Amino acid sequence: MTTYLLLPDCLIQLWQQLNFDRPWHLCPTDLYITNILSEPQSNQPWVNFCSYAELFDRASDTNRQIAFSFCTPTNFRQGVYDSAMPTRESIFGSLANRWNKYSEIAIEPTFTEAIFPNFFDIRT
Repeated sequence: MTTYLLLPDCLIQLWQQLNFDRPWHLCPTDLYITNILSEPQSNQPWVNFCSYAELFDRASDTNRQIAFSFCTPTNFRQGVYDSAMPTRESIFGSLANRWNKYSEIAIEPTFTEAIFPNFFDIRT
């Protein structure tokens, strides 16, 4: 199984010093890191980055369809409970909070009012 990590510049040097011959022990599994990608790759669509301003500029004024695929098991904290059902608040609320914290371009908290799911394909 291959797992991809997108690392900030400050962590790349640390991760590149890892001993790739020794596993990381995670619960009952030994994980072997075989490669660390720090630059965009044409054959690896998950390895990329852009600034908040670039992401904002790429947004379309006409295309308002958003498709999400969670490629790992995902739960959402709702109060004291976890739920496997994604809601607009559980997905976009946290993203908007982080955007507003780190970006100079503010997102209105009410932007999620126009988001309605139209398809779910949830499996265990």
